[in-house]
Amino acid sequence: MFGRRKQKQNIRDTRGIYMPQRKNPRPKVQRKRSVGIFSKGSKTTRRKRFEWSKLKNITLVLFIILLVVALFVVLVFAVIRMRENKGAVSSENVIGMKDIPAYPQSQFIFKNEMNEKSVSNFVSSGNSAYRLPNQTRVSEVYDFYKKQLPKLGWELVLSVPVGSEGMKSGEYWVKDVEGVRIFSKFNDIWYETVSVEEAKNGLSERVKKEIERDLLLVDEDAQELLPDFP
Repeated sequence: MFGRRKQKQNIRDTRGIYMPQRKNPRPKVQRKRSVGIFSKGSKTTRRKRFEWSKLKNITLVLFIILLVVALFVVLVFAVIRMRENKGAVSSENVIGMKDIPAYPQSQFIFKNEMNEKSVSNFVSSGNSAYRLPNQTRVSEVYDFYKKQLPKLGWELVLSVPVGSEGMKSGEYWVKDVEGVRIFSKFNDIWYETVSVEEAKNGLSERVKKEIERDLLLVDEDAQELLPDFP
């Protein structure tokens, strides 16, 4: 009996003992880089889109620059053609004048009233008036005649500026035994036939008579005027 007890004591009861087991470590899962749209390909696509938009902007800027340059060239040619037309010699003479070319693109003011007696008397007495083209300066008209009239035998004898007190303003030309006064009035160009002497003195005698008349009219004393007094 003692032998059996010892044998039983030597046998350990292991049924109620829990032995923890070592857990096997999970293998690390390496994430593979996807080769789809959201990987390197997306960067390339974005770069292509950026380059394309940049190219579009550059093309637009170049187009605008070319358009501005083209408009500038067209404007320059238009101005040159306008100046050439102004500098061209008109084939028509001034109505009522001899050997005086009309300024290019100018029009006779009274062309629709030629049948009226006042207009016919105005023209037959050696006068004429023309309406100038838009944006035409009187200095351009004077320069035109300074180039053209000497070719026709006319000589410039006097230039009187606007505002002169002793003479009538305008350009005075002489040819043989006749003279002509070209002047500006109401932003138009007017022509008047004068004598050679009147052209050389700038119609100073007429100015004196006008001054005497004005002084006479402002005089308080009664005056008897001649029937033909203007």
